[in-house]
Amino acid sequence: MNLALLQHAFSMKTQVEYGPEVFKKAGDIVKQSGGKKVLLVTDGNLSKTGLIEKVSQPIKEMQIAVEVFDHVTSEPTDAIVQ
Repeated sequence: MNLALLQHAFSMKTQVEYGPEVFKKAGDIVKQSGGKKVLLVTDGNLSKTGLIEKVSQPIKEMQIAVEVFDHVTSEPTDAIVQ
């Protein structure tokens, strides 16, 4: 069975939290939402700043798996999007 040929749908509750040191709540936020795995999607430049580790650490402390995908092109051109 080719899953690419089947229709799929999912929905997610959106919660936006911002402010100084709000990253420290990331583990609690994921746990309260029932999350079991986290995929952090970013670009390579942001990944090099250490911010991704700051965000992922509180999540890992809750024994929740974290994967980082940092191959996103920041500020993509029209050609890349097409």
